[in-house]
Amino acid sequence: LQIDNSFRVWGHWRWKIRPRYVYRAIRKDELRKIVAGSGIEAKAPKGKWNIFEHIVKGSRPEARKFDPFISTTEDIGVARGFMNGSDSGGLIRVDLNKVKGAEIRTWELTPKSNFEYQAIRIAGDEKEIAIKGFIPKDAIEIMEGLPWTKIKQ
Repeated sequence: LQIDNSFRVWGHWRWKIRPRYVYRAIRKDELRKIVAGSGIEAKAPKGKWNIFEHIVKGSRPEARKFDPFISTTEDIGVARGFMNGSDSGGLIRVDLNKVKGAEIRTWELTPKSNFEYQAIRIAGDEKEIAIKGFIPKDAIEIMEGLPWTKIKQ
């Protein structure tokens, strides 16, 4: 664990322990890629959105063109809450020590506008850690998946 006391959250200094593992509810298409030996790629790995746009607009159709981030959470309960609908592929755990992409811990962000404040509020409620670009297969453990996805890790 890495302890970091050098950041500010909405003007307050505090200690925060960087989690080693984060969680993500995955879609069926992501699960198929993991089972096939790939990792998970952002909707638009070279997209131009900043972290605030990702948080507020990441579920909109235009995210496929502009969103370079992958949402994860440090709270397994929050991740399970996103496991709904017919497109749910299950739940994964990601080892952040094996991820090379930029990792944005949303609790470190300081808003400069109402839009950014709204984004931080959403991300804070979801305890989001956004990963830029790609999560490699060796960083992923399938915790809950569809029955046809039983694979050895």
